[in-house]
Amino acid sequence: MDHVSPAPDTDLFSAAETTPPLGTFRLTVVEGPDRPSTRLLRGIPVVAGTAPYVDWVLSDGTVSRRHARLAAVPGGVEVRDLGSKNGLWLAGGRVIHACLAPGSAVRLGRTVIQIACEQDLAPSRRELAGLHGQSPVMQRLYNELERLAGAHTPVILEGEAGVGKARAARALHRLGPQADGPCVVIEARDVGGRGLSGATPVRSGTVIVTQLELLSEAARLAVLAELEVGLGTARIIGTTRKDLNRTLATTEASRSRLGQLGLSRVRVPPLRERGGDLLLLIDELFLELGAAGLGLGPEDLGELQAQRWPENIRELRRNLARRVVTRVDRPGAERASEAAIGTDLPYKIARGQLLEAFEREYTRAILARADGNISHAARVAGIDRVYLHRLIRKYGL
Repeated sequence: MDHVSPAPDTDLFSAAETTPPLGTFRLTVVEGPDRPSTRLLRGIPVVAGTAPYVDWVLSDGTVSRRHARLAAVPGGVEVRDLGSKNGLWLAGGRVIHACLAPGSAVRLGRTVIQIACEQDLAPSRRELAGLHGQSPVMQRLYNELERLAGAHTPVILEGEAGVGKARAARALHRLGPQADGPCVVIEARDVGGRGLSGATPVRSGTVIVTQLELLSEAARLAVLAELEVGLGTARIIGTTRKDLNRTLATTEASRSRLGQLGLSRVRVPPLRERGGDLLLLIDELFLELGAAGLGLGPEDLGELQAQRWPENIRELRRNLARRVVTRVDRPGAERASEAAIGTDLPYKIARGQLLEAFEREYTRAILARADGNISHAARVAGIDRVYLHRLIRKYGL
């Protein structure tokens, strides 16, 4: 894990856990106007910026002409700020020098660059058994689910509210040998002292128990017993927002029992860790809502990208559902979308108008999210306060 000092303009250099020989890395823009631009990084360092003479020319207006230098080093990629205005940002902290392990990401203005080992570069998948996303954390989740799919042992999916734990459970069912059998979803509040056997007659396929943290004490003991002896040939998959030990084990004896069960635990990542997945999820959710092709203008996208989404995909889906209700039947919506894009204008002029609309709406949304606190808004957005002040003045906010 990368260690980030909370102090601004720090010099950060933390080695990766292992130290492989100098290798080849792929740098990919996962957020920003240049997405999905990539560069291979071998022995020769790469300078990224907006100047036409640098190695990696970016079009992001918040990136300096010579913004950062990236070089392959044993164990990862060294990044160094070259005196940029908006700086380098890691996990919300500004740094001037860091060594990043594969899987890490660094922000330059609005641009986020993801780092991957070349030898690990299997093509990114956008979907697996009903799950959608192509970020590195989702690739790891796909691999973990595929690894567990063929087993019969119980699986507990942990994660925050709305991350898609139940959907991941159904994906496990579809990927495994139980796919030909039934898939039954039970809410933990419906499980009584007789356990799962009292809540469903199903003894084959998959039984998914959601929100295990809501089990009563009697239900916990019954479910623990069923996890030990099984439920016929059915595979048991549970979901919980809380730590498994607090969810199922309240005494030392039950904790000991739980530790001997050999449960597989899988973490489903929150939306804020899924850099680059938002636009893909918007498309997929519009499809589920029966509004494929509805599309969003720059104002809408700016507002959505500025959100923190504390309830994750569930909250995003509710947000999009409201937009569908207010826009999908609006007369001339398609023509209005084309007009917003400016298809009757030359490319450079249309692009400039879209960028300005995005900047205006993003700045308005980020200020609202920070309750007008400019310093906090700048930290959240990953930009310099001076640049944020400039945007505020530019758009009269």
